[in-house]
Amino acid sequence: MIADAIRAELFRARRNRVMLFWAYGFVPLFALLLGVALENVMRVEDAGLLGAANPVALAMRGLNAAGNPIAALFYAIGAASLFAGDYRYESWRLATPRNRRANLILGKVAVFAMFAAVSLLLSMLADVLSGLYQPLRYGSAVMWPAGAGWIGALAAGFAGSLLEMLVVAAMAGLGAVATRSLLGGALPAFLLALAQSMALGFVSRGPALDRYLLAPAQAGDAVRGWAAGGVPNEVALAGAGVLVLWLVVLVAGTAMLFERQDLARE
Repeated sequence: MIADAIRAELFRARRNRVMLFWAYGFVPLFALLLGVALENVMRVEDAGLLGAANPVALAMRGLNAAGNPIAALFYAIGAASLFAGDYRYESWRLATPRNRRANLILGKVAVFAMFAAVSLLLSMLADVLSGLYQPLRYGSAVMWPAGAGWIGALAAGFAGSLLEMLVVAAMAGLGAVATRSLLGGALPAFLLALAQSMALGFVSRGPALDRYLLAPAQAGDAVRGWAAGGVPNEVALAGAGVLVLWLVVLVAGTAMLFERQDLARE
């Protein structure tokens, strides 16, 4: 049962609190501290120069953590630790109930999704708090969007960002299973995320580029761009489809490879 695999992975993850912090807690904490530090460095001579703060726009900005290659390194380490733990500590397998190997892989993906969702929510909160620091300090207005449409847009942006993080995790998982090591999983996933970021930085984005939504980072940007109101519906749907396709292919490949491996303890 997948539920048994999820419970076992949660038990194992909770025993490794240091890894939990660095993989899922460090990025939002660093974003908060850096944001507050930058706000303190920036001097505002006239409080009237500060525009009205928009918490929803700040939360949308926090979703960009999913596409940051440095953040991807920490998330990849967290994912690789889930997948590589079976090889580094054979006794850990005794804490896992007998189950189909495909279920064990799905359990790892589900547990990463849980922790990644919490980390992404904290990143959004960090950007909101740091972005409101100066407006609240100088008594500027806080402006909320009219209507309730922003709730669905924010949820869609969150889902797209989480999908992008899951793709990074699946890449790390495939590498970890293939090499049976944490480094062999985390490093390729980070390098691929970095290469995507650098490649997209050298090209001008626009309708011509949107026709070729192949890279997960580009697809994630398309979904977040739609949530922010700057990308057409069809481009955002294509981006979501690309992310789902990447995730399915990578998880299926990891499960097939894991199925064929000989393990010391089953």
